[in-house]
Amino acid sequence: MGVKTGRIIISGNDSRAGKSLLCLGLALALKRRGLTVSCLVTKPSIAEAQVYNRVTQRFARVLDPKMLNLHQLLLVLHQVSSGSNLVLIDGSGNFEPSSIDDFKLDTDSGVSIWSKTSVVLVIDVSKLQDDLIKVVQKALGGHELPAQLVLNHVGDKPFSEELSVKQADEILTRAGLPNSLGGIPDNYDLGEYVGSEAGFKPILLSHSFLVELERLIESSLDIDLLIKLAEQSNELPDTSYRFAPLGRRCRIGIAQDSCFGMCIQDNLDLLRFFGAELVPFSPLADTELPERLSGIYITGGNLVDYGPELSANRELLASIRNFAESGGVVYSEGSGTAYLCEDYVLKRDEVHGGAGVLPGIAEEREPNQSYYTQVSEGSILIGAGGELMKGISARDWKFVPNPGISCSTKIVFEDSEELAEGFQPLLNTFCTFGFLHFGSRPEVARQFVDVCEARVF
Repeated sequence: MGVKTGRIIISGNDSRAGKSLLCLGLALALKRRGLTVSCLVTKPSIAEAQVYNRVTQRFARVLDPKMLNLHQLLLVLHQVSSGSNLVLIDGSGNFEPSSIDDFKLDTDSGVSIWSKTSVVLVIDVSKLQDDLIKVVQKALGGHELPAQLVLNHVGDKPFSEELSVKQADEILTRAGLPNSLGGIPDNYDLGEYVGSEAGFKPILLSHSFLVELERLIESSLDIDLLIKLAEQSNELPDTSYRFAPLGRRCRIGIAQDSCFGMCIQDNLDLLRFFGAELVPFSPLADTELPERLSGIYITGGNLVDYGPELSANRELLASIRNFAESGGVVYSEGSGTAYLCEDYVLKRDEVHGGAGVLPGIAEEREPNQSYYTQVSEGSILIGAGGELMKGISARDWKFVPNPGISCSTKIVFEDSEELAEGFQPLLNTFCTFGFLHFGSRPEVARQFVDVCEARVF
């Protein structure tokens, strides 16, 4: 049978209109009301997903058609809907006019049409080049699913400093357009914590800011109307999963603290689905790994801000190295792989000591994010030879290996550039500077847990 859970996709007339912090504020406000909320991102916004996970205490999944096929995308929607009262989808901010007969899944309107999900469109009135009516008509004209607006910077130019939500709604009503759910006053900025294309940095989002954001959203918007809008989303069509969940059979440590935790969270959910008990540990604060671990997953982290503290924790670095050398299963990605190198060099020429699991030096460089396909050229920790996996890479690390260290996989970027990447310095170890999406090939997660189970103490 199909799944009926309220859903909203939050988009904007501009990529910095404030949609992500609106999504975060709504998650906080809805959770305060006792609702179970799940969040999705429609692009590999790992930093945003990390924050959503911390706020909702549920995995924030990645709904990205460049890494998942249509069946896999539908599975993600089913999985996040399970046990949720409402699903919030943080869109890309690209809401091109679309119709049910002509839509693209790389646009928010296309995701809305494909998934039959209601829309909240954030309009930043301070950045409008045309009048409000033209902007809304261009975005929502012909869109066949329920939609509402949120106005950001109400009262700011170019209209007039006295413009209120009521006045804006009167303008919309006269044009036969939907009224807004409310407006954010011009002395607040829903985009101020979004410092780059990578999204907001979790370290900047203090508890006091989150409390203020929740109060702002609750006092400025009609939350009850938004819930009703979400409930107008159509029931998801039925789909089947060719794998069955497995009982707990091993313990995998997950690097997770104020520095680490950046990953495609679908991966963690799949590891748990296939029988792993996930045990968080802190490379910053812990002096040794948790007991009875069969494997560890070193997620991406913020080495720029925490390099000195991480290298000073020699006890934990030694614990990780001893675990790997004694046959423990180790998977690392992104800057987590740099952390496992003998040394890593930041752009400001700071050199910090790593765990020494991967012999060589990682050198930070300017990021150049790209999707890629990873091909295993032989049997590796997470699969057999020839298997294809999808992922995303910031391409922000250059690895200089020690003699004798070779690659076990090849990756092909969107621009067709090929790169030998993916290292297996020890039998049960796989290190990559990219971020694989296990959902693109769930066998990867099952294989990881299988190998860990073989090492249960």
